[in-house]
Amino acid sequence: MNNRTVLVTGASGGIGHEIAKSFIKEGYHTILHYHSNKQSVEQLKKEMKQEGFQNIELLQADLSDPK
Repeated sequence: MNNRTVLVTGASGGIGHEIAKSFIKEGYHTILHYHSNKQSVEQLKKEMKQEGFQNIELLQADLSDPK
């Protein structure tokens, strides 16, 4: 089992979404970042859990603001 953690920014859509799926399927503990589209990352987490992947967390943050 892979004991590495990855944070995927912009995991709620497009390229970030696909990158997140790849890391999850490779067994990484994956943190799915989103700014406002929580529904998309929740759906991804649900789908991956149905496939047996458990090490998935969600992180909401506005990364455009350095504070």
